[in-house]
Amino acid sequence: MNKIKGCAFLCDENGVIKQVLKDDFGFSKNGCEGKLFTTIIDKHSHNKSLNMILEVKSKNIAFDYRLNIYYNDKFKSLYFMGVLLNKQILLIGADNHKEAVEFTNLLQQINNEQSNQIRKLLKSQSEKILIRDKENEAIFDELSRVNNELVNLQRELNRKNAELERLNGLKNRFLGMAAHDLRNPLSNINALSDFLEKKGDNLNEKQKRFVNLIKTLSSFMLELVNELLDVSAIESGNIKINSTPTNLVLLIRTNIDLNKELAKKKNIKIHFETNVDSLILKIDNNKIDQVISNLLTNAIKYSNNDTQILVSLIQNETEVLVNIKDQGQGIAKDEVVTLFKPFQKTSTMSTAGEKSTGLGLYIVKRIIEAHHGHIGVESEVGKGSTFYFSLPLNP
Repeated sequence: MNKIKGCAFLCDENGVIKQVLKDDFGFSKNGCEGKLFTTIIDKHSHNKSLNMILEVKSKNIAFDYRLNIYYNDKFKSLYFMGVLLNKQILLIGADNHKEAVEFTNLLQQINNEQSNQIRKLLKSQSEKILIRDKENEAIFDELSRVNNELVNLQRELNRKNAELERLNGLKNRFLGMAAHDLRNPLSNINALSDFLEKKGDNLNEKQKRFVNLIKTLSSFMLELVNELLDVSAIESGNIKINSTPTNLVLLIRTNIDLNKELAKKKNIKIHFETNVDSLILKIDNNKIDQVISNLLTNAIKYSNNDTQILVSLIQNETEVLVNIKDQGQGIAKDEVVTLFKPFQKTSTMSTAGEKSTGLGLYIVKRIIEAHHGHIGVESEVGKGSTFYFSLPLNP
């Protein structure tokens, strides 16, 4: 114990050294009393020494301060602790924490009352450190347990995701196979009912109603099957874009002509406006035709009789924008966000009892996105809707 070296400075509450109680290093040979403790500290440790004194004044004791103090024309690094004693600050320095604590027992200048007070503070601080260490250990154990649970949950989630992906693949295959097998017989039923409707002069009124019902239902079922096949291809990642040079203006005009008969049943007029006479784009002719047809038939389906539909094509420097604006019922704002999701239907009803599968807009959106384009809608209840899509000129 006698080999332990240290130093002890008794300072006032402002950190001015009043007495050098012990100095085994020779710090005080040039006189320290009357000086601020911080003045004998290396400037790089100056802020730390101030923080130590402030901590002693606020908490009665301070630990874990490594300070550089001037020693034999050089600076020596010592471990310092501080204790508040009757409005005076005792600063003790040694080579490490253990020696600093033991060095306090060697100070002959400190009376029993002061020693007891130091021991009491040291004991209190040690208990706090012990409690803190136990709390840290408990927190570490809890974090380890939670981390292990998270790792296990992640593994289980990965396993379930893999299983869901496998089942989704099976579902898409089954959906595609079922829809494909249903399409041919439904096409035959629809064609035969159409033939009977046109050539059935010998049918009575009841039989004609039956034929018309068969044709209507088979048309809807055929539409649903075709859309299910499209969804199956989309969900499987097998949507293929066969791009060829296509005159988009001519494609729109042709589509309008084909839908005029459907619009005529409701006395709906379709107008077309464009700022170009011809526009050749490299697109999938059939799929973009499907997009235009879907948006146009929807506009007819949800428009009232004796109204108008305006189709416009505008070309700018980077893209072409196609708008289909109707004077229909419009769509509620809170339902617009669901329009392009599969199997979603709004509260807006078709004006002549036409049926909807809830798949068309989802397919349309995926087709436009596959062409690196964008699709959207603007709608106001009671005033109608404008569906629009854009295609890049140079995809």
